[in-house]
Amino acid sequence: MDEYAFNGTGADLDGAVETVAARMAGDPQPGARARARVKASIARAQDAVADAADKVADKVVEASAKANVMADTLGERATDAYGKAVLTARQLDATIEPFVQERPYAALGIAAGLGIVAGLLLAGRGPKVIYVRPRA
Repeated sequence: MDEYAFNGTGADLDGAVETVAARMAGDPQPGARARARVKASIARAQDAVADAADKVADKVVEASAKANVMADTLGERATDAYGKAVLTARQLDATIEPFVQERPYAALGIAAGLGIVAGLLLAGRGPKVIYVRPRA
């Protein structure tokens, strides 16, 4: 069998590769330098992963803070809009109430007319389908 032939597991392959590389380089301690380089590479990779995790965590905290600020702002805007709508409704009620008290039948006719117009606008006139015949 060839001295560089391999038969074994992944861990065996790692050791075999280190040994062959060391023999080819003339290293008296086969694999020692390769192990040191691999360990250094693993350490650098772990540091890079830790740095990336820290950056991601910082970005998540920033995004959470921004989301909280936006939620607070939207809540304030919704409260303001609701207050304005209530005020407008009360002003409209104060304007319409005397008219309804003085002329109830006219107010009823106007409300019915507006209801019919709104219903016609919302209902439309049925489906809008266009049939196209193929040319002969």
